[in-house]
Amino acid sequence: MSLLGVLVYVQAGFMFAALPLSLLAAYGFRGTPWGRVLSPLPVMEVAFSIGLGIGILGGSGDWLLVQAGAYGVGVVAVSLLSFRLARLATGGVRT
Repeated sequence: MSLLGVLVYVQAGFMFAALPLSLLAAYGFRGTPWGRVLSPLPVMEVAFSIGLGIGILGGSGDWLLVQAGAYGVGVVAVSLLSFRLARLATGGVRT
């Protein structure tokens, strides 16, 4: 197995381990400005985990469209999280 293959499996392990933690963080901070920032985090983790899982399993054909869609959802979730964090950090959100 190549170094790239090992790193893909390590990334998958970290993604699956971080998912429950992101759910706890989003749930624990709900109703606060930080909760609004953290709310896209579980969606991002699930989307990237699905895309990574399809890549590990060697999906082809229609599965590549599902993988591209999952990565697209993940990128949109990261963008939303970044936008909300930037608004919070610059004082654009009132507590």
